Amino acid sequence: MIIPFVKSKRKTKEAVCASSSLSSFSFHDDDDDAAIAEAIYEVEVLIREPQEVLEELQERLSTKDLQSILLYFSQEGRDIWYALEIFDWMKMSGRAEDEETRDLMMSIMSKWLMRLVGSDLPLNDVKNILQDMICVGLRPDPDILQSLVIAYWDKGLKEHALDLALDNIVDDEHCLVSLMWRMIHSNDQSQAVDLVFRLRMNVNSSKKISFGIYNIALLAVLFEQKQLTKVVRDLYAYHKKGAVELKESDEKAIREYENKLHKKAEQIATWALEDHRQVSDSSIYKKLLAMYCISGRGLEATQTLWNLKRTHKHTQKPIQAKLFNTVLGICAYGNHPNLTRVILNMMKDDGHVPDKKSYAAIFGGFANGGHIKEAIHVFIEMLDQGLLPDNHLTLSAMRQINKVNDIQLVYKFGKSVVQAQLVDPFVVYIDIDQLNLSIILLL
Repeated sequence: MIIPFVKSKRKTKEAVCASSSLSSFSFHDDDDDAAIAEAIYEVEVLIREPQEVLEELQERLSTKDLQSILLYFSQEGRDIWYALEIFDWMKMSGRAEDEETRDLMMSIMSKWLMRLVGSDLPLNDVKNILQDMICVGLRPDPDILQSLVIAYWDKGLKEHALDLALDNIVDDEHCLVSLMWRMIHSNDQSQAVDLVFRLRMNVNSSKKISFGIYNIALLAVLFEQKQLTKVVRDLYAYHKKGAVELKESDEKAIREYENKLHKKAEQIATWALEDHRQVSDSSIYKKLLAMYCISGRGLEATQTLWNLKRTHKHTQKPIQAKLFNTVLGICAYGNHPNLTRVILNMMKDDGHVPDKKSYAAIFGGFANGGHIKEAIHVFIEMLDQGLLPDNHLTLSAMRQINKVNDIQLVYKFGKSVVQAQLVDPFVVYIDIDQLNLSIILLL
C-alpha cells in the first residue's frame, strides 16, 4: 500500500454526495450509478482499505465506472492518493490493461503535479507523488517531467528545476535537455554550460553523458560568445565616440571572461570526444571552430580547422570551401598572413582551388582589421592569379589605396588594375609635405 500524500477526513455518505458531482446519484441497486457512488463513499471515508471496497464491488463496476471514480478523485480538493490506490488495484486485477485507462491516469497525474507546482508546495511533495506513480507501475512520461522542470524554471525556482532534472537523469535525460534549451532561450547560456560540469560530478562514472547534452552545451557556448562579441563591439563603438570610458582593467576583465568561456568549451569538447569518439568528432570541431571565428581567434581557428580536416579524412568527406574562406578572413583580420598561407595550402590539399571568394575573404579581413598594406598586396596577388574581383571589391580596394603612403605599392597597385582592365588609365598625384615634393604618375 502507498503512504498517503494527504490523509482525508472521514465523511458521511450524505456529505460525500453533497460535496461532489455525484449528488444526484442514488444508492439503490437498480441504479446504474449506485455502485460508483457507493465505491466513492466507501473509499473516501476510509472505513475499509480501497482494495477491499473495490474487490467487493468489482462485479458491479465496469472499466468506465472505474475511470469515472479516478476522475472524481482527481478534482481539486480531493486526495490524489485514492486515485493512485484505485489505479493500483485496477492493474493488479487486470482492469487497467487498455491504453485509454493509462492515458487517462497519466493526464490526471500531470494536471495534479502541475497544480502542486503552482501552489508553491515543497519540491519533496512533488517528488513523493512521482515516486508513488512509479510504485503503482505508472512511470511518468518524459513530457510530464519536462513540463514540471520548465514550470519551476519559469517561476524563478531554478534550483528546484535543476534538482528535479538531475534527480531523473539516470532514467531519462529528456527533461535535462529541455531545461538546457530553456536556459538558452531565456539568455541563461552560462548556466547551461555550467550544468554539464555539475552533471559530471553527479552522474555515476560508469554512465556516459549523452552526446545530445554535450552538443547543447556547446551551442550554449556559441550563443554566449555571440552575445559577448556583440556587447564588446558596441562597447568599443561607444568608447570611440566618447560616450563611455573603457579602462584597461575593463578590457582585462573581458579577456579573462572570454578565456574562461573558451576553456569550458574545450573541456566539454574533450569529454564529448572521449565518450563519443568518431560519432561526434566533426560536429564538435565545427562548434569549436565557430566559437573561435566569432571571437576572432585565428590561431585557434586554424588548429581546429586542421583537426576537422583530419577527422574528415576518416569519413572521406571534404570540408566545405566556405569554412576555409571564413577562417581565412578571421586570420587576416588578426593580421596573421602566415596562417592565411597555411590555410590556402590546406584548401588545395582538400581538393579546393582558392577562388576569388577566398581572396576576397582575405582582403576583407585585412581591410576591416586596419591592415591596409596587407589587403592591397592580397588584391594584387588576386589579379596576378588571373582572378577578376567583383566591382564592389575593386571600389573597396581603390578607397583603401588612398590610405597608403608607400609609393612603390601605390604604383604597383595602379599598374595591376589598369592591366587587368578594371579601370581606365589614370593619373596618380602624390604630395609629400615633409619634402615639399609632389609626384605625378600616369598609369
